[in-house]
Amino acid sequence: MNERRFSCFLENFIKDKNLTVASLAAQMKISNKTAITRILNDKATINSIKSFAEKLVKYFDLTDDDRAAIEAALYHEQLPDSVVTARRILSGLFSKNPEPIPNRLKCTLKNAEKCKENIYLYDDIHNILNDSEDDEYEIFIESVNTLAFTCALYNILHDGKHRNITIHQYFSDTDDVTENIHQLYTVIKLSQYIHYYPYVISPSIINSSRLNIINRTKNKAYLINIYNSSNYTFLEMDIGGTNYSAHTLSEFEILKSCSTPLRDGFESPMDSLPDYLELMAKLDSCVTYEMKSTPCFGMLPFEVQKKLYEDSNYLGLGLDHPMVQRMYKTMESREKALYKPNGVVKNIIFDKDGVRRFIENGRASDHVPVLRSLTHEEAVFSVRRLLENENAKIYLLNDNYCIKNNECVLFESNSLAVFDPSLGYWDNFSEISVKNKKMLRIMRDFINEEIIKNCCYSLEKSKDIVNEMLK
Repeated sequence: MNERRFSCFLENFIKDKNLTVASLAAQMKISNKTAITRILNDKATINSIKSFAEKLVKYFDLTDDDRAAIEAALYHEQLPDSVVTARRILSGLFSKNPEPIPNRLKCTLKNAEKCKENIYLYDDIHNILNDSEDDEYEIFIESVNTLAFTCALYNILHDGKHRNITIHQYFSDTDDVTENIHQLYTVIKLSQYIHYYPYVISPSIINSSRLNIINRTKNKAYLINIYNSSNYTFLEMDIGGTNYSAHTLSEFEILKSCSTPLRDGFESPMDSLPDYLELMAKLDSCVTYEMKSTPCFGMLPFEVQKKLYEDSNYLGLGLDHPMVQRMYKTMESREKALYKPNGVVKNIIFDKDGVRRFIENGRASDHVPVLRSLTHEEAVFSVRRLLENENAKIYLLNDNYCIKNNECVLFESNSLAVFDPSLGYWDNFSEISVKNKKMLRIMRDFINEEIIKNCCYSLEKSKDIVNEMLK
């Protein structure tokens, strides 16, 4: 996000106008060009930058784009460092070319011996979990969510190999902004893995920063303690040879009993479908911010959904089945609420390729799998209907960003639902639900001030692009 700093704007301005620092100072009647150099080197105060910007507007005939760029750069300069950091980190979840995450955690003590070579946590995690694809692992993580560690886990889980890994991650309930940013990033990043189980630790617990990796196939345990932002210790042991490993596992069992699980799910989706629809109907009263790869199945026009269910013989149950009638009642009331004049605002951010794919193949990312695909006419009708909805603000991510499998919906002041649509609704559907108010505020700021303002086309441009797809 450094390209949004005033220094970057000024550097480009000087280059575009074929100026030098000296000639710029002369035109603006600035006697000391050091003031300009300080701005270019990010060493000027915000008041100095504001004063300089006012003179720039006064002495140059600026275009509307120039004025908009100045305004945006001044806005960025006044943001707290924590906000800039939050937006930069979370943007990496949706960027097509995210910034590389540096290795910062270095091992200082390994199996009771001081490390003489540079070994980083990223490398240790890879070495342990790459021992054998056939091995069964269980990982217990307590208050460890550095970006490098999260990315190490993500890369292992998505390297194309079949793995048997179960992850239990415990997050602290904290007021620390940076910690909450990292926790949000980690939850969203790892939510795609079906055997990932996050928890929030009770505030009454004094927690530490450690992780315990169990290789059940080889009866090995690896205990890693992180004692500051730069260093960790590493201990490898045989599970059967010491009480220490059993003691550590018992400690994590105690921790689990004092923590709240964040992953919700169900094993029988057909029986749970009415309950899920009714829960969504209750949440329809919240202002929402939805980041979706395609239009949501639940937002399809009721008449289209009815035809899909009809063609499936109502999930094989028949129209008069009590479950089907209960679903129809909820679906119809949801559509009325969605299109109600001056209704609740739905801010919806779509992936451009996802919308195009939906129009072409007629399947939403959360499509009920036993239902047929929409016809081309039904898909076009559904998208047009959504575009015409005055309560829905539709944005398209620009070409530098995409949803990937990180779909999420923020229900303002209530919860953040995170899920991977590629796992499907029918097969062990689950989602992670974050209710920490501090995290919700961070996410709302990120979507409003970063995603919508800087990563999306405008409302008008988004609508034009979608309408072009519909032709």
